[in-house]
Amino acid sequence: MPDREFDLVPSEATGLVGRLTAQYIAGAAQPGARIARAARSPNKLAVVHADVGSAAAEWTLLQADSTDPGNQIAAALGIVTHPSPDSVAAQHTLGLDVTGVNVDAGATLPMPTVVVFDAAGIIRWIDVHPNYATRTEVADIIAAVDAVS
Repeated sequence: MPDREFDLVPSEATGLVGRLTAQYIAGAAQPGARIARAARSPNKLAVVHADVGSAAAEWTLLQADSTDPGNQIAAALGIVTHPSPDSVAAQHTLGLDVTGVNVDAGATLPMPTVVVFDAAGIIRWIDVHPNYATRTEVADIIAAVDAVS
């Protein structure tokens, strides 16, 4: 097994799914498990972390740099969307300019996706949601992690 600093690092899990996943990990982790949590927003992460309680006291909090210029990683996974001109116009009407926040100034976006890797870095499970209004269920993430463990 590769020598790693952490055994598990859930990333960008600062909403409801992140909270439920953290609670599950807190209850299911083996003693001595090296756990970290990562997110772009340390403040949001700290709030979720505090809600988990003493079981997470030894966990490391990391600020993630999740930039993917040109969505190269997302493209390799086949999860990039290319918005139509009508979609871009609708976004602008709502005051959203994706090109202004993307590192590469492009309009493409990755679809909401959860990927579970094994210790060797091999993808063992992936769940992709082309519809931004849907997300992976916590139970599905837990089952995928359990299957890899």
